[in-house]
Amino acid sequence: MAVYIDTLFVCTATAFLILSTGMYRVYQDGSESSPVLAEGPGGLPADATVGPVYTQSGFDTVFTG
Repeated sequence: MAVYIDTLFVCTATAFLILSTGMYRVYQDGSESSPVLAEGPGGLPADATVGPVYTQSGFDTVFTG
């Protein structure tokens, strides 16, 4: 049970970090070649498509480096 609670906490905290700092980009089909539906005001790097770049950029807004 502790694993599920831990995972829920970490995933929720990561989602709140990405959403609250504006580091998100939503594609229509989920692939980077499809049109962008929504983009946060946080200023993601141009090469941010998938992966940990969203979380790293969110942390960079609070703790630089």
